[in-house]
Amino acid sequence: MSEQLSRKMECPICKKKAVFVGVHDDEGNYHGLMGCEYENAPWSGLSYALHHEGWGDCPLCTDDAESTMGGMLFDTAEESISALSPPNEWVNRVRELDELYTKLQIITGFTVEQLLEMFAAGYTLEKPDYSKSFEEMASLAETTPPNEPLTLEELREMDEPVWVACKPIEGGNGYWCLCQHGHIITPAGSIYDVKEIPHWVFYHRPLEGAEDGNV
Repeated sequence: MSEQLSRKMECPICKKKAVFVGVHDDEGNYHGLMGCEYENAPWSGLSYALHHEGWGDCPLCTDDAESTMGGMLFDTAEESISALSPPNEWVNRVRELDELYTKLQIITGFTVEQLLEMFAAGYTLEKPDYSKSFEEMASLAETTPPNEPLTLEELREMDEPVWVACKPIEGGNGYWCLCQHGHIITPAGSIYDVKEIPHWVFYHRPLEGAEDGNV
């Protein structure tokens, strides 16, 4: 274990050997690497934390040596190392964070680095409430464009509601979704790339005789 503590370790997200153990006091202040002077003679408690090199390369990157991954401190260096080895709650939270950033990138168009800088500056993002939008979609009057099946090229250019027909041959039962430049957001909040769902058929508005919500 002592050899492992002194070298860089693999990140569970980006898989790069960019993670190392830092020495901190009990207030979280950074004092240096393993074997530093403070570790040998601590005067304000002794804690350890994980750090990730390469700002902007991974959702877990720390922007300087004093920042810690997840803001977490450990009693021993061994405990910090074990946090990188699944299965454990910490790694699960890391993976959830990575999935969250992926969805935020799709919805907002920002890169991971831009999102991290926004959060560091104090900005917050609230979970979108699509319920009102879907209620408005359901009551939309018929529009002028022909109600032909939308092509992939059209869906990639659209930023508006679309109707997904679950059974177009049997009367067109389906429901409203949001199309944001090739990404489909369902009423349940799931996000799909249109390339991943070629069997879904989208229209500008419900087909004649369609019933909302019948899957």
